[in-house]
Amino acid sequence: PADEPGVNPGEELQATYGALLDGTPDRWPGPAPAARAGARPRAAGPSAGTPAMLPPDTVDFTGRGPELELVCRALTPDGQGAGRPRRVLVTGMAGLGKTALAVHAAHRCQRHFPDGQLYADLRAADGTPRHPARVLRRLLRALGPMDDVPVTDDQDQLVRLYRERTRGRQLLIVLDNASGAAQLGPLLPNTPEPAVLVTGRTALPTVAGAHTVALAPLEPRDSLELLAAAAGPARVAGAPRAASAIVEHCAGLPLALRIVGTRIAARPHCTPDRLARRLADPVTRLRELHSGDMDVHTSLLPSWRALEPGVRAVFPALAALGPEPFPAAEAATALDLPEAEAERLLEALADAALLEVSGADEWGQPCYLFHPLVRLFALSLEEARAPRSGDLAGRTEHNRRLTHRP
Repeated sequence: PADEPGVNPGEELQATYGALLDGTPDRWPGPAPAARAGARPRAAGPSAGTPAMLPPDTVDFTGRGPELELVCRALTPDGQGAGRPRRVLVTGMAGLGKTALAVHAAHRCQRHFPDGQLYADLRAADGTPRHPARVLRRLLRALGPMDDVPVTDDQDQLVRLYRERTRGRQLLIVLDNASGAAQLGPLLPNTPEPAVLVTGRTALPTVAGAHTVALAPLEPRDSLELLAAAAGPARVAGAPRAASAIVEHCAGLPLALRIVGTRIAARPHCTPDRLARRLADPVTRLRELHSGDMDVHTSLLPSWRALEPGVRAVFPALAALGPEPFPAAEAATALDLPEAEAERLLEALADAALLEVSGADEWGQPCYLFHPLVRLFALSLEEARAPRSGDLAGRTEHNRRLTHRP
């Protein structure tokens, strides 16, 4: 924080840091880095260094054993299928731990990529997609000298140089939080040697022939293990009933479990029972699932904002159908729409990982289901739009919808 002594950076350092992030050393203040006192001239060509951009591994990585094996097997060279690109796509709703799995798998497979590992978060801090040109400049900076990188943000030039520098190299490229084909396409190498691991909330047709690993909520046993890892095993073992209740309220969402575990660990004199009781109320549950920069509500917002306006408008109304699976016919009745149009809206929500397909009804029609926390999120959006004039009747109706079908 800026108010701590000795950590508030000066203007030059801030400008330099910004240039680092954008991959634009030509815009650094003062003399070029090689001309600074004591600086060693960089070697020319892509072999100047081995990129090592992976974020730190998750120390207490828990669960996801089968999924981890699938990802690692797909990334590991096996001597077969020479000339075929290795592409892996990890999908799932926000908060399911896609990034944690991808980073853990990348560290585990690191030895297979002697030419280095690249990493880029394709989503900005506010949840908006980063422009491919900005991501390319950052990756190019890691792959070799910036002297050959055009100052202009001409994406075609950047793509050509990126593919030149990745060609023939045993690299692992992790592209995290991909939003769509237009963003991802320019970041994919055009030769088979580099392996690419992509995370995104939906299937991405750009990653042709990819091994897709779709994440589901954690099972109760794995959820309890994750909660114990975050909160401390002794804290969880000392309150088994509260721990079971917390696991149920978090509904297998790793982000929610880690948030609760972090809060328990930060309050050594406060028993888990108190937090379990606060999570028991669906009206306030989402507000409780917040700790520091981790927040379930905030993590779901980008998916909601990316929806078409028409889909966004019916989202809360569909959540009001209740916590059980429902077919398109029921949604059509609730929305007063033709069944085909209702099904189109439901599929759009499923594509955005805000709804899941869950079996079929007695006539063989697909049924749809909200994750419990996504449903609370949808209903909270409806509540936020309601007048804040103390409408008790409206509040009572909202609370009823949280736990009952109409």
